[in-house]
Amino acid sequence: MKKYLFEFKNRFFLIVYFFLFNLIFFYFYKEFLLFLIVKITCSNNVIVSSFFDTSYYFIFTNITEIFAVYFYIAIYLNYQLLIFFILFQLLFFFGPAFFKWEYQKLLLFFKISTNFFIFSLFFSYFFIIPITWNFFLGFQNSLIQNYQKNFYFEVKLLEYLIFCKKNYFNSFLYFQVIALICYIIYQNFNVFLIKKYRKFFYYFFSLFILFIGLSELFLNQLLGYFFLIFFFEIIIFITILKQIKTN
Repeated sequence: MKKYLFEFKNRFFLIVYFFLFNLIFFYFYKEFLLFLIVKITCSNNVIVSSFFDTSYYFIFTNITEIFAVYFYIAIYLNYQLLIFFILFQLLFFFGPAFFKWEYQKLLLFFKISTNFFIFSLFFSYFFIIPITWNFFLGFQNSLIQNYQKNFYFEVKLLEYLIFCKKNYFNSFLYFQVIALICYIIYQNFNVFLIKKYRKFFYYFFSLFILFIGLSELFLNQLLGYFFLIFFFEIIIFITILKQIKTN
């Protein structure tokens, strides 16, 4: 018993040290991280500049807002890494209590989830956030071009970060659902049975979209719903082809 308490204490302090080290590290590079986040929607982005004409600048209305922005970035990025680090520590702490096949399945799901987390990070950074931001910002440009009126968008820096975080978080949840589907199908489940009862997955997708997007536009919810369905059908199709080829 003392052995497990000692190991639990060591892993707890390791998590605390991990949190503090990353917090200091991210805050030390706060200007560079802010530059990377702002660069998502600037005209230097090749994807954005090919389709949109950006015209805006950032403002702050509180003397402490810049500090709050830096602290917000450091805390949020730290939490993203901390979640997976805690899960990693819990997996190895409770690992001896599982059977070997149970431990291997949990480890496999952890690997799949981590890979989809990294993919969602790059996908939201290079596609979701810049395209969504500049799609809505494009209405300003259309007003200027059609009516020859000057409309200037002044966005608060903190609100911009919240916008980026919301889009990234939605992307993260979508890809984690896809990771769960990949894991279920990969575990030699009857893919034809899943195909037969796909409507229940569709119900789950709709409830999931409504749960995470209560304050979102209906268009965003609809796009997210079709995004999950598209990947769900693609995974089923690839799995069926793989089983046919194996047989």
